[in-house]
Amino acid sequence: METIVFIMELVKVMSPGRLAIIAGENCFCPGLSEHVMSTLVSLQHPKPAISKWPSIDVFISHKPASRYPVWPYRGVITIPKRPRYVIGRSMIETYDLPSDWPGRIKSDVDEVWLPATFLVDVFRRSRVPQNKLFVIPEAVDLSLYNPDRTEPFVLPPPIPAAEADDQELEISDDDDQSGSGSAPPTRPPPPAQSSTEPAGRLKSFKFFSLFKWEDRKGWDILLKSFVLEFNPSDDVALYIHTYLYGESDQNARSVMRVRQRIDKFLKTVKKPCPKSLHHKSKSGKNQKKSVKCEFPDLERQLIIMTNELDTSDMPALYKSMSAFVMPTRGEGWGLPIMEAMAMGLPTIATNWSGPTDFMTPTNSYPLPITGLVPVSGRDFEAGQKWAAPDGVELQRLMRHVFEVNQPFDRYIVVSL
Repeated sequence: METIVFIMELVKVMSPGRLAIIAGENCFCPGLSEHVMSTLVSLQHPKPAISKWPSIDVFISHKPASRYPVWPYRGVITIPKRPRYVIGRSMIETYDLPSDWPGRIKSDVDEVWLPATFLVDVFRRSRVPQNKLFVIPEAVDLSLYNPDRTEPFVLPPPIPAAEADDQELEISDDDDQSGSGSAPPTRPPPPAQSSTEPAGRLKSFKFFSLFKWEDRKGWDILLKSFVLEFNPSDDVALYIHTYLYGESDQNARSVMRVRQRIDKFLKTVKKPCPKSLHHKSKSGKNQKKSVKCEFPDLERQLIIMTNELDTSDMPALYKSMSAFVMPTRGEGWGLPIMEAMAMGLPTIATNWSGPTDFMTPTNSYPLPITGLVPVSGRDFEAGQKWAAPDGVELQRLMRHVFEVNQPFDRYIVVSL
Protein backbone atom coordinates (compact mmCIF):
# COMPACT_ATOMS: atom_id res chain seq x y z
CA MET A 1 0.00 0.00 0.00
CA GLU A 2 2.83 2.43 0.77
CA THR A 3 4.19 1.96 -2.78
CA ILE A 4 0.84 2.96 -4.21
CA VAL A 5 0.93 6.22 -2.22
CA PHE A 6 4.38 6.99 -3.67
CA ILE A 7 3.23 6.23 -7.21
CA MET A 8 0.12 8.41 -6.99
CA GLU A 9 2.26 11.33 -5.82
CA LEU A 10 4.79 10.76 -8.63
CA VAL A 11 1.95 10.82 -11.17
CA LYS A 12 1.23 14.41 -10.12
CA VAL A 13 4.73 15.63 -11.01
CA MET A 14 5.84 13.32 -13.84
CA SER A 15 5.11 13.99 -17.49
CA PRO A 16 2.85 11.42 -19.19
CA GLY A 17 4.77 8.45 -20.54
CA ARG A 18 7.74 8.98 -18.20
CA LEU A 19 6.67 6.68 -15.35
CA ALA A 20 6.15 2.92 -15.37
CA ILE A 21 5.51 0.16 -12.83
CA ILE A 22 7.15 -3.25 -13.10
CA ALA A 23 4.88 -5.65 -11.25
CA GLY A 24 3.30 -9.06 -11.65
CA GLU A 25 -0.36 -9.82 -12.17
CA ASN A 26 -2.82 -9.18 -9.32
CA CYS A 27 -0.20 -7.34 -7.29
CA PHE A 28 -2.43 -4.44 -6.24
CA CYS A 29 -4.48 -4.41 -3.06
CA PRO A 30 -8.15 -5.26 -3.63
CA GLY A 31 -10.73 -2.54 -3.14
CA LEU A 32 -8.76 0.49 -4.33
CA SER A 33 -10.77 3.36 -5.72
CA GLU A 34 -11.59 3.23 -9.42
CA HIS A 35 -9.34 6.23 -10.10
CA VAL A 36 -6.33 4.74 -8.29
CA MET A 37 -6.76 1.29 -9.85
CA SER A 38 -7.13 2.64 -13.38
CA THR A 39 -4.02 4.80 -12.88
CA LEU A 40 -1.95 1.86 -11.65
CA VAL A 41 -3.11 -0.42 -14.46
CA SER A 42 -2.25 2.22 -17.04
CA LEU A 43 1.30 2.40 -15.67
CA GLN A 44 1.87 -1.33 -15.17
CA HIS A 45 4.96 -2.45 -17.15
CA PRO A 46 3.89 -0.99 -20.53
CA LYS A 47 6.32 -2.99 -22.65
CA PRO A 48 6.06 -0.94 -25.85
CA ALA A 49 6.59 2.33 -23.96
CA ILE A 50 9.65 1.14 -22.05
CA SER A 51 11.18 -0.43 -25.15
CA LYS A 52 11.13 2.99 -26.82
CA TRP A 53 12.85 4.77 -23.96
CA PRO A 54 16.49 5.56 -24.84
CA SER A 55 17.41 4.87 -21.21
CA ILE A 56 15.90 4.71 -17.72
CA ASP A 57 16.90 7.64 -15.55
CA VAL A 58 15.76 6.35 -12.13
CA PHE A 59 14.89 2.79 -11.09
CA ILE A 60 13.34 2.25 -7.63
CA SER A 61 13.51 -1.31 -6.31
CA HIS A 62 10.96 -1.90 -3.55
CA LYS A 63 12.52 -5.11 -2.23
CA PRO A 64 14.82 -6.45 0.48
CA ALA A 65 18.44 -5.67 -0.33
CA SER A 66 19.13 -9.35 -0.96
CA ARG A 67 16.73 -9.14 -3.93
CA TYR A 68 17.95 -5.94 -5.56
CA PRO A 69 18.10 -6.32 -9.34
CA VAL A 70 21.20 -7.28 -11.28
CA TRP A 71 21.82 -6.10 -14.81
CA PRO A 72 20.70 -6.95 -17.38
CA TYR A 73 17.39 -7.17 -15.51
CA ARG A 74 15.22 -10.11 -16.47
CA GLY A 75 11.96 -10.05 -14.60
CA VAL A 76 8.44 -9.54 -15.95
CA ILE A 77 10.24 -7.43 -18.55
CA THR A 78 13.86 -7.24 -19.68
CA ILE A 79 16.01 -4.15 -19.13
CA PRO A 80 19.35 -4.67 -20.90
CA LYS A 81 21.47 -2.05 -19.13
CA ARG A 82 21.67 -0.47 -15.70
CA PRO A 83 19.60 2.71 -15.26
CA ARG A 84 21.49 5.90 -14.55
CA TYR A 85 20.43 5.95 -10.89
CA VAL A 86 19.16 3.02 -8.80
CA ILE A 87 17.32 3.46 -5.50
CA GLY A 88 16.57 0.70 -3.02
CA ARG A 89 13.41 1.03 -0.92
CA SER A 90 14.00 -1.39 1.96
CA MET A 91 13.23 -2.00 5.60
CA ILE A 92 14.00 -4.52 8.32
CA GLU A 93 12.36 -5.20 11.67
CA THR A 94 15.45 -6.17 13.65
CA TYR A 95 18.34 -4.55 15.50
CA ASP A 96 20.81 -5.52 12.77
CA LEU A 97 20.88 -6.38 9.08
CA PRO A 98 21.15 -9.81 7.46
CA SER A 99 24.76 -10.56 6.60
CA ASP A 100 24.30 -10.25 2.82
CA TRP A 101 22.57 -6.86 2.83
CA PRO A 102 25.52 -4.43 3.31
CA GLY A 103 27.43 -5.78 0.32
CA ARG A 104 24.41 -5.62 -1.97
CA ILE A 105 23.63 -2.07 -0.89
CA LYS A 106 27.20 -0.87 -1.47
CA SER A 107 27.48 -2.45 -4.92
CA ASP A 108 23.96 -2.43 -6.40
CA VAL A 109 22.22 0.84 -5.46
CA ASP A 110 23.11 4.51 -5.36
CA GLU A 111 20.96 5.27 -2.32
CA VAL A 112 18.46 3.61 0.02
CA TRP A 113 15.08 4.96 1.09
CA LEU A 114 14.16 3.97 4.63
CA PRO A 115 10.69 4.51 6.13
CA ALA A 116 11.84 5.20 9.70
CA THR A 117 14.69 7.01 11.46
CA PHE A 118 15.18 3.89 13.60
CA LEU A 119 16.47 2.15 10.48
CA VAL A 120 19.26 4.67 9.90
CA ASP A 121 21.04 3.38 13.00
CA VAL A 122 20.34 -0.23 12.00
CA PHE A 123 21.96 0.27 8.57
CA ARG A 124 24.85 2.34 9.91
CA ARG A 125 25.51 -0.34 12.53
CA SER A 126 26.15 -2.72 9.63
CA ARG A 127 28.52 -0.17 8.05
CA VAL A 128 26.29 1.00 5.25
CA PRO A 129 27.59 4.47 4.26
CA GLN A 130 25.61 7.30 5.83
CA ASN A 131 25.49 9.25 2.55
CA LYS A 132 23.41 6.48 0.96
CA LEU A 133 20.65 6.58 3.57
CA PHE A 134 17.53 8.74 3.28
CA VAL A 135 14.37 8.62 5.42
CA ILE A 136 11.15 8.68 3.36
CA PRO A 137 8.28 8.03 5.79
CA GLU A 138 5.19 6.03 4.94
CA ALA A 139 1.85 7.79 4.71
CA VAL A 140 -1.83 7.21 5.38
CA ASP A 141 -4.54 8.47 3.06
CA LEU A 142 -6.49 10.71 5.43
CA SER A 143 -9.29 11.14 2.94
CA LEU A 144 -9.90 7.38 3.31
CA TYR A 145 -8.93 6.91 6.97
CA ASN A 146 -11.21 9.65 8.25
CA PRO A 147 -13.30 8.73 11.32
CA ASP A 148 -15.68 11.64 10.73
CA ARG A 149 -16.63 10.31 7.30
CA THR A 150 -16.70 6.60 8.10
CA GLU A 151 -19.59 4.45 9.31
CA PRO A 152 -18.65 1.34 11.33
CA PHE A 153 -19.30 -2.23 10.31
CA VAL A 154 -22.23 -3.96 11.93
CA LEU A 155 -20.28 -6.77 13.54
CA PRO A 156 -21.89 -10.22 13.63
CA PRO A 157 -22.50 -12.07 16.90
CA PRO A 158 -19.93 -14.66 18.04
CA ILE A 159 -20.29 -18.10 16.47
CA PRO A 160 -19.06 -21.54 17.51
CA ALA A 161 -15.44 -22.12 16.53
CA ALA A 162 -16.42 -25.37 14.79
CA GLU A 163 -18.57 -23.43 12.34
CA ALA A 164 -16.22 -20.50 11.84
CA ASP A 165 -14.73 -21.58 8.50
CA ASP A 166 -18.17 -21.43 6.91
CA GLN A 167 -18.60 -17.79 7.86
CA GLU A 168 -17.26 -14.53 6.52
CA LEU A 169 -17.50 -10.88 7.42
CA GLU A 170 -19.57 -9.65 4.51
CA ILE A 171 -19.96 -6.12 3.24
CA SER A 172 -23.28 -5.07 1.78
CA ASP A 173 -24.18 -2.09 -0.37
CA ASP A 174 -27.77 -2.26 0.88
CA ASP A 175 -28.62 1.13 2.37
CA ASP A 176 -31.25 -0.42 4.65
CA GLN A 177 -28.74 -1.98 7.05
CA SER A 178 -28.99 0.33 10.04
CA GLY A 179 -27.72 3.20 7.92
CA SER A 180 -24.15 1.87 8.00
CA GLY A 181 -23.85 0.49 4.48
CA SER A 182 -22.55 -2.73 6.02
CA ALA A 183 -24.47 -5.85 6.94
CA PRO A 184 -23.53 -8.84 9.04
CA PRO A 185 -23.72 -12.21 7.33
CA THR A 186 -26.46 -14.65 8.10
CA ARG A 187 -25.16 -16.87 10.87
CA PRO A 188 -26.46 -19.94 12.69
CA PRO A 189 -27.71 -19.41 16.25
CA PRO A 190 -24.87 -19.57 18.80
CA PRO A 191 -24.91 -22.38 21.36
CA ALA A 192 -26.21 -21.93 24.88
CA GLN A 193 -23.73 -20.00 27.03
CA SER A 194 -22.79 -20.70 30.62
CA SER A 195 -22.72 -16.96 31.26
CA THR A 196 -25.77 -15.15 32.55
CA GLU A 197 -25.52 -12.76 29.60
CA PRO A 198 -27.75 -13.31 26.55
CA ALA A 199 -26.31 -15.89 24.17
CA GLY A 200 -24.48 -14.34 21.26
CA ARG A 201 -24.43 -10.81 22.69
CA LEU A 202 -21.45 -8.78 21.56
CA LYS A 203 -19.13 -7.46 24.22
CA SER A 204 -19.25 -3.67 24.33
CA PHE A 205 -15.51 -2.90 24.40
CA LYS A 206 -13.58 -4.30 21.45
CA PHE A 207 -9.81 -4.46 21.29
CA PHE A 208 -8.58 -4.93 17.71
CA SER A 209 -5.33 -6.28 16.30
CA LEU A 210 -4.39 -6.68 12.64
CA PHE A 211 -1.38 -8.71 11.53
CA LYS A 212 -0.09 -11.70 9.61
CA TRP A 213 0.38 -14.68 11.92
CA GLU A 214 4.11 -14.90 12.57
CA ASP A 215 6.34 -14.70 15.63
CA ARG A 216 7.43 -11.13 14.89
CA LYS A 217 3.93 -9.76 15.42
CA GLY A 218 3.83 -10.85 19.07
CA TRP A 219 0.55 -12.76 18.87
CA ASP A 220 1.65 -14.92 21.80
CA ILE A 221 2.27 -11.87 24.00
CA LEU A 222 -1.09 -10.42 23.01
CA LEU A 223 -3.05 -13.60 23.74
CA LYS A 224 -1.31 -14.28 27.03
CA SER A 225 -1.81 -10.73 28.28
CA PHE A 226 -5.46 -10.73 27.27
CA VAL A 227 -6.39 -14.03 28.94
CA LEU A 228 -4.42 -13.23 32.10
CA GLU A 229 -5.95 -9.79 32.50
CA PHE A 230 -9.59 -10.34 31.64
CA ASN A 231 -12.32 -12.68 32.83
CA PRO A 232 -15.68 -13.86 31.41
CA SER A 233 -17.46 -11.18 33.42
CA ASP A 234 -15.48 -8.34 31.80
CA ASP A 235 -17.45 -6.59 29.07
CA VAL A 236 -14.49 -6.80 26.66
CA ALA A 237 -13.48 -8.81 23.60
CA LEU A 238 -10.37 -9.12 21.43
CA TYR A 239 -10.86 -9.14 17.67
CA ILE A 240 -7.96 -10.38 15.56
CA HIS A 241 -7.82 -10.02 11.78
CA THR A 242 -5.07 -12.28 10.49
CA TYR A 243 -3.90 -15.00 8.13
CA LEU A 244 -1.36 -17.79 8.55
CA TYR A 245 1.81 -16.46 6.94
CA GLY A 246 3.61 -19.05 4.86
CA GLU A 247 0.63 -21.40 4.53
CA SER A 248 -1.11 -22.33 1.28
CA ASP A 249 -3.96 -20.09 0.14
CA GLN A 250 -6.51 -22.65 1.26
CA ASN A 251 -5.07 -23.01 4.76
CA ALA A 252 -3.86 -19.44 5.34
CA ARG A 253 -7.36 -18.09 5.95
CA SER A 254 -8.79 -21.03 7.85
CA VAL A 255 -10.27 -19.79 11.13
CA MET A 256 -10.17 -23.36 12.42
CA ARG A 257 -6.42 -23.61 11.88
CA VAL A 258 -5.84 -20.29 13.62
CA ARG A 259 -7.99 -21.47 16.53
CA GLN A 260 -5.99 -24.68 16.75
CA ARG A 261 -2.77 -22.69 17.14
CA ILE A 262 -4.37 -20.51 19.77
CA ASP A 263 -5.69 -23.50 21.73
CA LYS A 264 -2.28 -25.18 21.62
CA PHE A 265 -0.56 -22.05 22.91
CA LEU A 266 -3.06 -21.35 25.67
CA LYS A 267 -2.52 -24.82 27.11
CA THR A 268 0.89 -23.50 28.16
CA VAL A 269 -0.56 -20.48 29.99
CA LYS A 270 -1.50 -20.74 33.67
CA LYS A 271 -3.65 -18.09 35.25
CA PRO A 272 -3.20 -17.61 39.00
CA CYS A 273 -6.17 -16.57 41.10
CA PRO A 274 -5.22 -13.56 43.23
CA LYS A 275 -7.44 -14.70 46.11
CA SER A 276 -5.95 -18.18 46.07
CA LEU A 277 -2.27 -17.38 45.97
CA HIS A 278 -1.79 -18.31 49.63
CA HIS A 279 -3.19 -21.36 51.40
CA LYS A 280 -2.50 -23.31 54.55
CA SER A 281 -0.55 -26.54 54.14
CA LYS A 282 -1.32 -29.58 56.27
CA SER A 283 1.40 -28.45 58.64
CA GLY A 284 -0.34 -25.10 59.06
CA LYS A 285 2.30 -23.06 57.18
CA ASN A 286 1.42 -20.46 54.54
CA GLN A 287 2.42 -21.58 51.06
CA LYS A 288 2.08 -19.99 47.64
CA LYS A 289 -0.05 -21.84 45.16
CA SER A 290 -0.79 -20.97 41.53
CA VAL A 291 -4.37 -21.87 40.69
CA LYS A 292 -5.65 -21.71 37.14
CA CYS A 293 -8.57 -19.26 37.06
CA GLU A 294 -11.11 -18.79 34.36
CA PHE A 295 -9.94 -17.56 30.99
CA PRO A 296 -12.23 -15.24 29.08
CA ASP A 297 -14.95 -17.03 27.13
CA LEU A 298 -12.86 -17.69 24.03
CA GLU A 299 -15.84 -18.02 21.71
CA ARG A 300 -17.43 -14.77 22.83
CA GLN A 301 -14.36 -12.74 23.82
CA LEU A 302 -11.79 -13.83 21.24
CA ILE A 303 -13.07 -13.27 17.71
CA ILE A 304 -10.90 -14.40 14.77
CA MET A 305 -11.39 -12.92 11.30
CA THR A 306 -9.40 -14.19 8.33
CA ASN A 307 -11.28 -13.11 5.22
CA GLU A 308 -9.59 -10.64 2.90
CA LEU A 309 -11.19 -7.20 2.94
CA ASP A 310 -11.01 -4.51 0.31
CA THR A 311 -8.77 -1.58 1.14
CA SER A 312 -11.78 0.72 0.97
CA ASP A 313 -13.49 -1.31 3.73
CA MET A 314 -10.65 -1.18 6.24
CA PRO A 315 -11.60 2.20 7.80
CA ALA A 316 -15.07 0.83 8.60
CA LEU A 317 -13.51 -2.14 10.36
CA TYR A 318 -11.32 0.12 12.50
CA LYS A 319 -14.33 2.35 13.22
CA SER A 320 -16.28 -0.62 14.61
CA MET A 321 -13.61 -1.21 17.28
CA SER A 322 -12.89 0.51 20.60
CA ALA A 323 -9.08 0.35 20.75
CA PHE A 324 -6.09 -1.06 18.85
CA VAL A 325 -3.29 -3.20 20.30
CA MET A 326 -0.16 -4.69 18.74
CA PRO A 327 2.76 -5.88 20.92
CA THR A 328 5.00 -6.35 17.90
CA ARG A 329 8.62 -7.41 18.26
CA GLY A 330 9.67 -5.11 15.44
CA GLU A 331 8.30 -3.04 12.56
CA GLY A 332 9.90 -1.29 9.62
CA TRP A 333 7.19 1.33 10.00
CA GLY A 334 3.91 -0.06 11.41
CA LEU A 335 1.21 0.98 8.95
CA PRO A 336 -1.76 -0.69 10.76
CA ILE A 337 -0.74 1.15 13.93
CA MET A 338 -0.77 4.45 12.08
CA GLU A 339 -4.10 3.63 10.41
CA ALA A 340 -5.66 2.88 13.80
CA MET A 341 -4.40 6.19 15.19
CA ALA A 342 -5.71 8.02 12.13
CA MET A 343 -9.12 6.49 12.86
CA GLY A 344 -8.98 7.90 16.39
CA LEU A 345 -8.57 4.59 18.24
CA PRO A 346 -6.69 4.51 21.56
CA THR A 347 -3.60 2.61 20.40
CA ILE A 348 -1.18 0.37 22.32
CA ALA A 349 1.93 -0.68 20.41
CA THR A 350 5.55 -1.49 21.13
CA ASN A 351 7.81 1.48 21.81
CA TRP A 352 10.62 0.25 19.57
CA SER A 353 11.56 0.29 15.87
CA GLY A 354 9.46 2.04 13.22
CA PRO A 355 6.44 3.19 15.27
CA THR A 356 8.64 5.41 17.46
CA ASP A 357 8.58 7.93 14.59
CA PHE A 358 4.90 8.70 15.17
CA MET A 359 3.91 7.28 18.57
CA THR A 360 4.37 9.43 21.68
CA PRO A 361 2.95 9.26 25.23
CA THR A 362 0.63 12.15 24.30
CA ASN A 363 -1.02 10.51 21.28
CA SER A 364 -0.92 6.79 22.12
CA TYR A 365 0.13 4.17 24.66
CA PRO A 366 3.75 3.17 23.89
CA LEU A 367 4.48 -0.31 25.26
CA PRO A 368 7.96 -0.61 26.79
CA ILE A 369 10.31 -3.49 26.08
CA THR A 370 12.35 -5.53 28.53
CA GLY A 371 15.32 -5.84 26.17
CA LEU A 372 16.40 -7.47 22.92
CA VAL A 373 16.15 -11.20 22.22
CA PRO A 374 17.14 -13.55 19.37
CA VAL A 375 14.77 -13.60 16.41
CA SER A 376 12.76 -16.60 15.21
CA GLY A 377 11.09 -17.39 11.91
CA ARG A 378 12.11 -18.24 8.39
CA ASP A 379 12.71 -14.67 7.20
CA PHE A 380 15.60 -14.00 9.58
CA GLU A 381 19.03 -15.42 10.22
CA ALA A 382 20.79 -16.58 13.36
CA GLY A 383 22.31 -13.77 15.38
CA GLN A 384 19.73 -11.12 14.60
CA LYS A 385 17.74 -9.62 17.46
CA TRP A 386 14.43 -7.88 17.98
CA ALA A 387 12.45 -6.47 20.92
CA ALA A 388 10.87 -8.30 23.85
CA PRO A 389 7.67 -6.35 24.62
CA ASP A 390 6.72 -6.19 28.31
CA GLY A 391 3.73 -8.52 28.74
CA VAL A 392 2.98 -7.42 32.31
CA GLU A 393 2.85 -3.78 31.25
CA LEU A 394 0.65 -4.76 28.30
CA GLN A 395 -1.86 -6.22 30.76
CA ARG A 396 -1.86 -2.96 32.72
CA LEU A 397 -2.25 -0.82 29.61
CA MET A 398 -5.11 -2.94 28.24
CA ARG A 399 -6.91 -2.76 31.56
CA HIS A 400 -6.32 1.00 31.72
CA VAL A 401 -7.57 1.62 28.18
CA PHE A 402 -10.60 -0.57 28.85
CA GLU A 403 -11.52 1.25 32.06
CA VAL A 404 -10.88 4.86 31.05
CA ASN A 405 -12.95 4.47 27.89
CA GLN A 406 -16.09 3.23 29.63
CA PRO A 407 -19.21 5.39 29.24
CA PHE A 408 -20.31 7.43 32.25
CA ASP A 409 -23.11 5.86 34.28
CA ARG A 410 -23.37 8.64 36.85
CA TYR A 411 -25.53 11.74 37.09
CA ILE A 412 -23.63 14.97 37.68
CA VAL A 413 -25.17 18.21 38.93
CA VAL A 414 -23.28 21.48 38.75
CA SER A 415 -24.62 24.31 40.93
CA LEU A 416 -23.72 27.86 39.88
